Amino acid sequence: MVAAETLYPLYLMEEVSSRFGWAWEPREVTSGHRPVMEITGIDRRLIGWQSTRRQQVEDALSVLTDEYEERQGHPPGEKVGYALACQAADRIRPPKHTELLSLTELRTRWRTSAIQVFGACTVYRLA
Repeated sequence: MVAAETLYPLYLMEEVSSRFGWAWEPREVTSGHRPVMEITGIDRRLIGWQSTRRQQVEDALSVLTDEYEERQGHPPGEKVGYALACQAADRIRPPKHTELLSLTELRTRWRTSAIQVFGACTVYRLA
């Protein structure tokens, strides 16, 4: 039997796919874990442009792991590794914004930023 929380995202993917004509493909993020579903044909550079937090967490985790190994004399186990990953995520989390932006303003900022990084042709080809 399939859990309800598993069916809900599938329903949304089907609805979005039919509405916009998109196809989906799995991408392995972490070896041995469930893949992430992404829209087929989206340039990986464009995905990475807005996905910087993961790399920031990994960089912070590397520093915390090195510090742990220096103090303890051995690499962290699974529980400690998880705790260090949580600390790394907390450490790089940006402060909360007090300014609320409309969806229109956010989309304008994202589009402007993407055009600066990738050029108008790449961005407008997506639309």
